Amino acid sequence: EIRAPPEYVCSVSGTGEPDSDLDVFAVDSDDDGYPDNRRGLLSVEAEDGDYERSDGRSCWYEVGKYGRIYDKQVVYIELDIENPSDAFRRDDSTNKWYVQLSSKGALSSLGDFGVSHPIVYFTNNSAIQQITNGPDYFAGNAAVIGELVDPLFQPGAAVYSMARSCCSSTFSTRSITQYMRVFFKPGVSVGQKGYVIVDAPDTFDFGAECKVEDLDDDYYAYTGEGELILKVLKAPVVCTGSKYPQLTATTYNRATVRVGGLIDVIDLTYYGFQIAVSHPYLYSTDMHSE
Repeated sequence: EIRAPPEYVCSVSGTGEPDSDLDVFAVDSDDDGYPDNRRGLLSVEAEDGDYERSDGRSCWYEVGKYGRIYDKQVVYIELDIENPSDAFRRDDSTNKWYVQLSSKGALSSLGDFGVSHPIVYFTNNSAIQQITNGPDYFAGNAAVIGELVDPLFQPGAAVYSMARSCCSSTFSTRSITQYMRVFFKPGVSVGQKGYVIVDAPDTFDFGAECKVEDLDDDYYAYTGEGELILKVLKAPVVCTGSKYPQLTATTYNRATVRVGGLIDVIDLTYYGFQIAVSHPYLYSTDMHSE
C-alpha cells in the first residue's frame, strides 16, 4: 500500500510503468557502462497481480496467488495523483506519505498468520543528502501545490470596473457579469490536466460551469528578447465552479481551471487568461481581506 495524506486521490493507470527517460535510469555510478537501475516493475499480467484495489488516497498492488516481492527488490511505480484544493503546511502532522507491505502469511493448523511490516514514511529532501549516492537515486517529498508568483487581477471593461449587481428589494434584480483578467507566474510546474485555482470573496459568483477565455491577442505579442512573455493556457481548458469554504459559502466563488498542457516555470514567462464573474449585490470592505 502507498498512502497519500488526507484528501489526495491515488490511482495507477495501465501497467504503472514510469517514463523510461527519467534521470535515475541513466545513473552509472561505477562507470561500468551499464545503468545501475534495471527499471523494476510490478507485473500486471494475468495471475501476477494488479492495482484494482486502489481507492481514495491509497494505491494498492495486490500480488497474485503464489506471487511474491523479494527482500531488497527495487520497483518503480507511476502514480496518478489528484491533489487537494488546499496545500498542506510543511509542518502539518498529516502531511506524510508512507509505504507498507503486508502478507497473508502461512496457513497452518494453528491458524492464518498474516504479516504486516512497519510503516515506512517517505524521506524528506534534507535526509536524501545524507544517503550515499542519495541525490542520484532518490528525491524527497516534492511540492506539487504552491502559491502563484506575482498574481495580478485586473477588472475588465472600464465601464464595469467598479460595478456591483443591483438592487434593493424595491428594484428589479439584475446581475452584472464581467471578465476578470488574471496574470500570474507559476511557482511550480503544472503538468497536463493540472489546475489553476482562482478564489474570490463569498457572493462573487463564477457559476457551476465557469467560463474562461484567452485575452486579446495583443496581450500575447512578442516584444523582444529579454522582455516579459505572456502565454495562453493550453487547450482544452475546463473550468468548474465550487463553493469555498463548502459549508459557509453562498455562491460558486472558487474556479478550478484545468489546463490541457504544461504550465512551466520559465524566466520572464507569465500566463494570462480572463474569467467571467458575477458581482455581488452588496459591497463590504471585508472583501479586501477575503
